[in-house]
Amino acid sequence: MTVMAAPSAQDISIDLPLMISLATILVTIVIHALALIAVVHFIRREHRLGRTGVQFWRDLATVSTATLLTAAAHLVELIVWAVVFVLCGEFSQLAPAIYSSASLYTSLGYGDASHVVVMENVGAVRDSRWDANVRHIDCYRYFDNTVDASDEIPRSS
Repeated sequence: MTVMAAPSAQDISIDLPLMISLATILVTIVIHALALIAVVHFIRREHRLGRTGVQFWRDLATVSTATLLTAAAHLVELIVWAVVFVLCGEFSQLAPAIYSSASLYTSLGYGDASHVVVMENVGAVRDSRWDANVRHIDCYRYFDNTVDASDEIPRSS
């Protein structure tokens, strides 16, 4: 006869934090997709208007705008995670949640803040950003495949 130990107060279920983190990851994927769509449309528009490959400064402005769109998407994602931390009770104010979210988003943290065990599970799932490089590679592949010869504007010599 097998006797199971009674659950203790130290047992923490990771089901809810896992579901919260997966839902939030889906939200961040949507944010990334929207940013990718905006960047691709912007670059294709610039290409159709004949503004790419003409002047260095114009190209620099195009790349800078695309970079700023991507940075804005990352900032929105950082804030989404901060709001999740506040809603889960990890922080009572948004400012420290944003600070913590930023430190976790860019690295493994500074070590100056400690999360409760449940929120560490949420943060651990969020910090598994293994797909970031794959998404960027897919972005380049998508852009290379969507800009074809019909998009090019003939330039007068």
